[in-house]
Amino acid sequence: MNFSISIIVIVAVIVGMLVLLWPISKKGARKTKQQSNEWEHKRLSDENVMTVQATFEKRLDESADLHNGIYGRKAYIYRKLMSKWFGTLTTRHRYDEPLARKIKSDWLNYMRLLESQSASSLEAGTGKGEDGRRALDEYKQCAAIEDAFAAAVGNEAIEELRSVRDAPPGAFDRSGRKPMAPIGYRYAPVSFHPYREELKQR
Repeated sequence: MNFSISIIVIVAVIVGMLVLLWPISKKGARKTKQQSNEWEHKRLSDENVMTVQATFEKRLDESADLHNGIYGRKAYIYRKLMSKWFGTLTTRHRYDEPLARKIKSDWLNYMRLLESQSASSLEAGTGKGEDGRRALDEYKQCAAIEDAFAAAVGNEAIEELRSVRDAPPGAFDRSGRKPMAPIGYRYAPVSFHPYREELKQR
């Protein structure tokens, strides 16, 4: 009998504590959600996106000549396609807040993935193991964002992206700033100090 009473008392105490703590836990959850929303709002603000982009492009310039940098085709796609499309899409959808936020979020993720992908590719070596899988996953995520931007811009952008992806590696200078080489030509180094490339016949 005493044992049954003890069980009842313990259950009653636990239930009482849960009743007392329930409002506190709900308040904590609301506060956490509010903080998360505030962080996301700050992350997707125009000021933050511009700051992240400026910092990324500075690193892009500085790493063009490094073996683990972002160069060639990837730099070209960023500079000549994705930057232009991002500007087009944010202007086109500036009054559609949910879509504008999605575009900015994808853009921030794209820049992060480009940097991470370069590091992962270097670590992956032969492309096997965990580093190889991560590099492949990051490559697929970058490609998916590129595809989404191109599709949102239109058919001309889709064809332009396909043409760039199909071009041979030598069609792009390391910085990604020069025009894509015409068929039968490639960019080749003509000076190393300072580093300089020019178009040469294949």
